[in-house]
Amino acid sequence: MSQNEAKPTTIRTVFQFRTLDELMAVCRALYVGGITPNGVDRPEKLLPMILTGMEVGLGIMQSIECVTPPVNGRCSLYGDAGLALIRASGQLQSLKESIEGSGDDRKGICEIQRHGHEARRFEYTMGLAKKLRSYAKSEQWRNDPDNMLMWRARWRAMRTEFTDILKGISGAEEADDIITVEATVSTPTNTQLPPASPPQAAIESAPSDEAATRVAMLSKVKALYERVKQLVSAEDLAKTWSDIVTPYGYKTAKDMPSQVLERFIVELTTRLDTNNPPITPF
Repeated sequence: MSQNEAKPTTIRTVFQFRTLDELMAVCRALYVGGITPNGVDRPEKLLPMILTGMEVGLGIMQSIECVTPPVNGRCSLYGDAGLALIRASGQLQSLKESIEGSGDDRKGICEIQRHGHEARRFEYTMGLAKKLRSYAKSEQWRNDPDNMLMWRARWRAMRTEFTDILKGISGAEEADDIITVEATVSTPTNTQLPPASPPQAAIESAPSDEAATRVAMLSKVKALYERVKQLVSAEDLAKTWSDIVTPYGYKTAKDMPSQVLERFIVELTTRLDTNNPPITPF
């Protein structure tokens, strides 16, 4: 290690997990506690964010703060986290950023040097930015284009020069390059007659996926009600159940929208699992 090279920062590990179930229990607890970034509507979505952060040495809370929910099956890092990891590695010798030019030729510049390597210059122009599908809809590009150009150039530099540290994870500031993948299934042409359509009555009687999901959730609520029933007296059951439901803004669980109902199930399950028997009143 050269005299000017910084020493790597040691990552402090607070939690260690032996099984996926242990980590999922943490995800549920964080979700119930309100640790829900935009795009996270159920505790399972916290899992890939935390695992992605752990791959590059981030702790649980750092991962929730600095890793995006998955898009097209992949998580990304917010820019500050990427630069923080590179600085912590002790491999960054210098970083210089600037804006040059005007109009579509205006560009963000990032000059970066890794210890033991030549300095390199990376650019990102406004002309390239305007080719993005989301450019016209992006408030960030309209309100602060210089900052966005800088982030683009920086991520190009960091991903190129510090691939081993970032493990191939991209930056959230590059997310407007991502195109949502839509799969189309086509049926090959053949000479066989298509299968007969089901009777109209059968189609009308078949529940939609959304309806089937709600039926399943209400079934879970019924099972939770039975658990509560075993823990309180018959005289207190009605009041106890009402005390559980009404904080969600509805008289009964059946009145709750699906999203609220899902949260209700998660929170009550966690409460029963972690506080058995539960404290009375709820």
